[in-house]
This record gives sequence, C-alpha cells and structure tokens, in this order.
Amino acid sequence: MRLFLLSLTVLWLSPVLGQKHYEEPDSAMLWLMRSQAASQEWDLWVNEIAAINNETIADEFGEYDDWVEIFNYGDEPVDLNGAYVSDNPNNPTKHQLIEDTPGQFVIEPGDFLLLWCDNQPEQGANHVTFSLSGSGEYFGIYTPDDVMLIDGIAFDQQISDVTYGRTLDGVGWNFFPEPTPLAPNDTPGLFGYLPMPEFSHNEALITDPVFVSIGVFYPGAEVRYTLDGSTPTDSSTLYAGPVEISETTMLRARAFKEDYLPSAVATNTFIAEDDFSLDIISLVTDDHHIWGSSGIYDNRFSGLEKPIHIEYFTNDGTLEWEIDGGIKIHSPDTRPQQSLRLYARSNYGYNQIDHQIFPMKDVHWFKRLVLRNGANDGQQLARTHFRDVMAHKIFSEIDDDNIYAAFKPVNVYLNGEYWGMYNLRERQDRWFIESNYGFTDVDFLERVATTPDSRDQKAGDWEDYDAMRDYLMQNDMADEEHYAVIEDWIDIRNYVDYMVTEIWTANRDWLSNNIKYYRPRNMPETKWKWILWDTEYGMGCYPNNDHGNPNFDALHMAMTWGGWPPHWGIQNSTYMMNNLKDNPGFVEYFITRHADLLNSWLRTDRVQDQIEYFKELYGQEIDKQIERWGYNLSVWNNAVQILENWNAPRAHWCRQHIMNKWDHVESEHVITLNVEPDGAGTIKVNTIFTDENPWSGYYFKGVPVNLTAVPNTGYQFVEWVESGLETHHIEVWMQSDSTFTALFEPSNAIPTQIVINEINYKSAPFLDTEDWVELTNAGQAPVLLENWEFRDDNDNNQYVFGPGAWLAPGEFLILAEDPVAFLMHHPNVGNVHGPFDFGFSSNGELLRLYNDNMELIDHVFYGVNPPWPTTPNGLGPTLELIDPLLDNTLAENWFARPEAGGTPGAPNTFVTSLQQQSNDLFVTVFPNPSDGNFYIRTSPNDLPLQLEVYNGIGQMVESGQIQESQHMLNIKGNAGLYVVRFESANGTATMRLVKK
Repeated sequence: MRLFLLSLTVLWLSPVLGQKHYEEPDSAMLWLMRSQAASQEWDLWVNEIAAINNETIADEFGEYDDWVEIFNYGDEPVDLNGAYVSDNPNNPTKHQLIEDTPGQFVIEPGDFLLLWCDNQPEQGANHVTFSLSGSGEYFGIYTPDDVMLIDGIAFDQQISDVTYGRTLDGVGWNFFPEPTPLAPNDTPGLFGYLPMPEFSHNEALITDPVFVSIGVFYPGAEVRYTLDGSTPTDSSTLYAGPVEISETTMLRARAFKEDYLPSAVATNTFIAEDDFSLDIISLVTDDHHIWGSSGIYDNRFSGLEKPIHIEYFTNDGTLEWEIDGGIKIHSPDTRPQQSLRLYARSNYGYNQIDHQIFPMKDVHWFKRLVLRNGANDGQQLARTHFRDVMAHKIFSEIDDDNIYAAFKPVNVYLNGEYWGMYNLRERQDRWFIESNYGFTDVDFLERVATTPDSRDQKAGDWEDYDAMRDYLMQNDMADEEHYAVIEDWIDIRNYVDYMVTEIWTANRDWLSNNIKYYRPRNMPETKWKWILWDTEYGMGCYPNNDHGNPNFDALHMAMTWGGWPPHWGIQNSTYMMNNLKDNPGFVEYFITRHADLLNSWLRTDRVQDQIEYFKELYGQEIDKQIERWGYNLSVWNNAVQILENWNAPRAHWCRQHIMNKWDHVESEHVITLNVEPDGAGTIKVNTIFTDENPWSGYYFKGVPVNLTAVPNTGYQFVEWVESGLETHHIEVWMQSDSTFTALFEPSNAIPTQIVINEINYKSAPFLDTEDWVELTNAGQAPVLLENWEFRDDNDNNQYVFGPGAWLAPGEFLILAEDPVAFLMHHPNVGNVHGPFDFGFSSNGELLRLYNDNMELIDHVFYGVNPPWPTTPNGLGPTLELIDPLLDNTLAENWFARPEAGGTPGAPNTFVTSLQQQSNDLFVTVFPNPSDGNFYIRTSPNDLPLQLEVYNGIGQMVESGQIQESQHMLNIKGNAGLYVVRFESANGTATMRLVKK
C-alpha cells in the first residue's frame, strides 16, 4: 500500500493578546477625541461587552440579547440622558438615549448601566437600535451636545457567553468565562483566545492513507485532537506527530494554553471514496447533539438547535467553504432520512455564509440553508426526489423576476456516515429576501395549515395584506377604477405566473397551505409578489389519489374548495381568484398568459426535456441513496416514468379546465406560425416569443391572440402572407386551426434605431438609485434585444440581455446596475433589466450597445464638464437626450432638467423637432467601427445630402448623393481609417470611420 506524507506548512494566526487596550483602527483619533471629551468630566468607560449572549443573562422579556456595561469610575453621578451610543464611529448619533422615567440613565459613582443591543428600541429606553456582531466591530459612547467621544472600543471575534471586559485597574482588556453584568470584573480573566490549528491536508477524498500534520504557531500552545467528530478537550489525544488517516474520519483539533481560552475547533472530514458526481456536504458535531435524549433526531418535533461544523466539498474533494453553524430538523416527520436546516449565526462565529453556492443565482451570502430529503417526493417513499426543484427551475425560466428557491443536489455525510442525497436549497425567510433583493424591512407572510387561521408571518405583519384583501373582497373588481387600485397593490404578472405554475402542478398541498408572499415595507408604491415553494405534492406524486391524475382540475380547486378540508379555510384560500375573475381584463390576461405558458415552458415536450435533465443529474448518485435507504434502481426509474406519464396529457387537461370554467372560451385550435426566410425574424405571440420555425401552439376561440412580427438585424417586415396585411401587429380571433406566415426581406435601411436616451452615472445621496441607462426604440419596428450586449469602455464589463428582452417602437427599457435600488425610487417603471457588476465613471466614460452579431448599434462618450451638462454629476438630475433622432455623441444634444431623478421609462420632455435646427446639419453614422457597412441617418430637411469618402492617404474612394433620410454606405476598400464628408444646404459635417 502506497503512503503519502504531507509536510507541515507554516501556520500562524494573530491571537487576541492580554492587556489589549484600544488597539482599534484610527486609535490616534480615538485618543484625541477621548482627551477632548475628558475635559467635560465624563468619567465613564465601556466596561464589559457581550456580543454573543446565549445563556448568560436575559433581559426583562426573557431574551438573551447582546449587551454592553458602562461603568462610572469617577466621584460624581453622571447622567447619560440625551447621550448617543453607536456601533459605527462614522455615525456617532446612531442611537440617542432618551429616558422613560426620570433619572433612568443616571450612573452613580462606582455603579453600572446595562444597555441591551438588540435592535428592539420598542422594548424600552435601555434597548438600542442596533446589535453587536460576534465576529467583531465597535461600540462607542458620545456626549449629547457636541457629540464628543466619551469612550469606545473596537473588538475582534467573540465567543459565546464569554464577555470581553476591562481588568479591574481599567488599563487592560481580558476575556471573562464568568461574566459579571452590573458588577466589577473580578472573576478570573483570560488574556485572549488561541489561534485555530491548521491541517496540512484539507481535501476530503482519499483512496490511500495520508499523514496529516497539525500546527499552531503560538508559544507554549499544545494541540489535542479527536478522530470521531467529538469536540477536543484538554484531555483528548495530544498531538505529537503526523496523524495517519486511512478510512472515513472526522479529524478535529484544538489549541490549549494556560490562562488562554482554547482555540476554535479545526475540522476536516476525510472520505475513503473518490467516485462522486455531485458535491459533498459533511456535517460534524458531538454525537449527543444528533442522537440520544438531547439530540435533534430524538427531539425532531421540538425545534431543537445544536452546533454543527459544515464543510462543503466539490465532487473531487476540494474544500470550497466551511463554517461553524447550527443545525435542526426541518419539517420533521417519522422518516429516518430527515430534512435538515443549517444556520449561520454570530454566536457560532459566522454571521453568514459568504459564498455563491448556487450557479443559477448571483447571490453571494446566506444566513440559512435547507437540506431537503425530497419530502413527499423523496426516494425514501420510492419517488423521484426532484419534482419540487424541477418546478422551481421551470418557474425561474418563465420570468427572471419570478421568486424561487435555488437548488443543488448534494451528497451528505452526517458525523462520518453517508446520509444520502439531498436537495440543498435556500431557506425562504426575511434573510432570503435581503440576500436576493436587498430589502431589509419587509412583510413576509405564509399560509401554513398547521398555524391558527393558517396565518404565519416570517417578518413584518399582515396589516397591509389584510387591507388589500379587504379592498379586493369589498369592491366590485368589474369596476376598472377598483381593479386599478388592486393592480397598483399586487404584481399581476407575478401572481398569474405563480397561479398558473401551481395549477399546472396540480399541487393539492397548497393554497390553504404552502403559499408565500412578500412586499417591502414603508414603500407604499411597491407591490405584493408571490413566492414558489413546496410543490412536490403535485405532478402525479400520489398517482392513486385524485390529484395524482393528470386530469385533476386544480383551477377549479383554486376557485372553489381550496385544496384541503373546510376547517383549513376555504375563504382564506379562494377569495383572490374569485374576486379578480369579475374583471374582464384580468380574465383575458389570465387565460392568455395561461395558454402562452402551456405553449412554452409548460409545453409537454419542454417539460419532458426538464425531466430528462433531472433524471440524468440525479441518476448519477441515486445508487448511493438507494444503497443507504433502500429500494432499487428499477423502482426509481418507475417513479420517473410515473412523472412522465402524468406530464404527457397535463397541458391538454389544463386547457380543458379553462374551457370548463369560462363559457366564452368555446374550443381550442392550433395556430401555426412561420417565418420566411428562416432566420429573418421572430414572432411575438401575446407574452412569449416563438423560438422554432415553424412554431405551433393551442389557443382558444373567444380569446384574441396578438401576433407581432419582429425582424432580425438586416431584415425588414413585409407582410403577413395569408392576409397580405403589412402591419407588424395583428389581432387574431381563432375559429379553426390556422396558419400565419411573417414575410421578411433583406434591408439596407437602418435595421434598428435603439438609442441610448438617458444616463444616470452618479446619483445624488438623497436619490441613490445606483447607475442606470435608458434605451428607447426610435424606429418603426419592434426590436428583439436577446443576446445584445451593453458595455462601458472596458470590454470585460458586459451585460447580456436575456430571453424576452425587446423594445416596441416608442417604448423604453431601463438597464440598472441595481434594479432593487432603482425600483425603490422609481417603483412604477416597467421593463427594468439588470443587475450589472460595473458602474459608470463620474469622470466621463464610453457606453456602447452591440447587437447579437456584435455590431456596434449605438455609443455615447459622455462628459462631465461643459459643453456637457454638469448637474448630473451627483446633484440629482440625469443626462437626457433632447430627441432620440439626434446624434447622441454630441454634447449639445443632451440636457439636464432642474428637477432630480430624470424621466426613466418615459419620454424626455425637452424635445425639439429637427425642423427647428434648419441652420445645422445633423448626421448619425453607425456602427463604427464596422465590417464595411455603415448606416447613415439624417433629417429629411438635410436632403439631398452630398457624400464624399476619402481613404487614409487622402484619395477619394466614393462619392454620391443621398436622397433618403436612411441610407447604407458600403466601403469596399481595405480595413483602416476613412474620412467621410457630408454637405447639404444646411451645412457640412466630417466624420472618421473605421473599417475592421
């Protein structure tokens, strides 16, 4: 057998030293501020800090919150009423102490004051508006009038129920395992905590024995370790040399030294296997935290939480991230493979997981995660294990704005034992909203059948939602004024997409249960949105039950009986659809969008493609799950087949249920759409785009179908062949199966007139939307922007527009660096895209727009000094183009209004017609550079326009006269620099063109 000896690397971590005294950042400044404050005779200091208080002392509400103790070391009473405390030295007035009762903040000589740092000021005057971070931060006290620092301390990583406090002489700082709130710090203090040991090997997978060295660089410190996952103590095995690992092992090590706190525990799991296709999560803790009378498994219904070490390895055994966190049973039942919930908390040393765990989301931090066992669709129940994640994937692809929980299948080891394949998911709570969308103050609500009235609140309250519900139920939605109020209150498109998706799944465990919605608070113009969760009870999961049949009428359920027995609340479940259905416009949109989705993302063959994707993904590791928990591969394949059998007719039955519900929807017919020639364009059908040629779908007699012909670059629309109609948009009323063909032809005219129309490159502090740019379509045809790229002057800074991005003539699109920040100030603006990960320069910058053939369509090199307007540079206004038909490369064609905020999503109001510029010649040429084809745009007033083209050595290579306002110039010479001269009765213009 081959042995590997891994050498010890240099290991060192900075310890927290005893007698550490005000070594925080900017200590010189703090000393100066203290000396100035001392002249005011504020004889106070911060005496003891508890940033992680789990069981030391509870407040008057029984809550174990962070606390700070202040001590009067002087000879006179000191009144802190009106003084300030803060956890940010750059914001010293963060919280003002205002007494509830006279003398509440008077500290007598030698006495103490305790402040609860719990961000719950409503609990009393000694509860402040911030909490403390266990990973380290700052606390300071400031005078009431001139806001001078009285005392402050910057502290590092803290330990649960160990306080950080002054020594009795007030000179040094120690850690106190025996805290002394409201008393002198006279218990034994420790100088600091030791650095955590490090291992010479941190990869998980081993096929041959390895020798692991453990090191800690601290004089006099010793290392002790365990191999069974238990927490090392001062009596564990003393490290004396490399440790041989030859089987699946949980190596844990800890440093010890007299008068110091032991270090944090270093953990590394070694797995004696290398055949993994999915990533691996190892969960390690003392056995008694999992099993036995005090473990989470034997107390699965109690909500008990225990400490756990979490390691995340890629499938080749590379460690990606690890934290100390918390674990509890998630959604407990009696099955042996329980779902698990993972917590990041400051009292474990990690306030959050800083890692982009899910590739499908640009989310880089998480507070809570769920390891889901498949629930009703779990393989333990002989089912597929992936129904819910498949529904979430489909929902996310329907619309980028749809709210779903990201997923990743992983292998899980629990205390060194393979515990099965799990779906790693985002936990949907207020932290989920913050990490995904940036909102910190939200109403996040859930219908849960096991709670009173099926109402639960994850954050905020039901006040605004109940007000919306009452308005919906008490007013006639057929009245357009009443319906308009609801349209401003809920996101109709999101709601319909959510309802259609749930109805398609035939999820009976829903509506009176497992339904979630949220809205940002204190932002009255924001709308309620619905959040997908827990759908696996549907999609044929229980084929022997009524809802397991593909003909189950979930639309009828959603409008009549609500999914479960009456005591769960029919009225609470069905009022939304039952009232909205009274509005004809809503009904038409619901039916149209429903049909669109059944013809696209929910189409039978598209869903079958999803099933094949998940079957391959999960099939790579299902054998491990089967070996651990039973059944066999044929049983799993049969479960997948049941899902496929359910899907095959499901879309048909959903259309049948629509016809059953509404009398005016008489029958369904096939519409077939062709594009000629192939590749010349696409057709927008109601709310979706065709992506095949020919394309077909089912639509209803009695409900109009809207078709829009959208040309691709280099083509223009001619007509609808069957009717001869030449308008891009037609409305079709289906009477029978029908075919429509959009005919396009090559065009030398400007293929698009997408223009950079408004720029916000530096927000004012009072209107911080982050950077954004507005595009508008100044042409006569709709333009599909899918795969177009927006860039600044750095080619590595790119934003690529996704499917469904398009601009109709005269409409607008916003590309926002931070859509959440933008919509906070402009909540009613639609067609918002983003985010992008680069900003615009406040010194001026080149902004560029490329089509899907990487041709430069438009560009602006904006400036910040005259002749460019200067007020957009952080004073509130934006740069706005006077007219979309003007040359936006010229400073004189831009303006800034006196008001802040600009006009995103709307025309720029300072519009001047070209006829008023008759003494000047305005010509636009793009793309530039190009492959030789340059598009020229000018005003009809400038015609005829004489053109002359010169090469780099001054030879005229082309000349002629332009008779139309749109013209294509083809330079046939070699690549290089050309100069083109234009002349008309209105003046002359000269431009440099680059042929690539």
